[in-house]
Amino acid sequence: MMKVWAYIHPELNILCCALLKESVPEGVSTIEFEVESYDQINDIVYDGTQIRFKTTEEKLQEEKIK
Repeated sequence: MMKVWAYIHPELNILCCALLKESVPEGVSTIEFEVESYDQINDIVYDGTQIRFKTTEEKLQEEKIK
């Protein structure tokens, strides 16, 4: 398991994930996630109100599209 810190970039207004807490811009609030692999970072999303992991349903929808 490893930790990643997810945050909304203050200037670009996009979701970012940092592998090191020190990589997060000063003064930006983060949400800490534990992931098993770097691939799981792709499962972190911002839905307009919160930063969270994708639901199982969202993952299934993506697979159907592929």
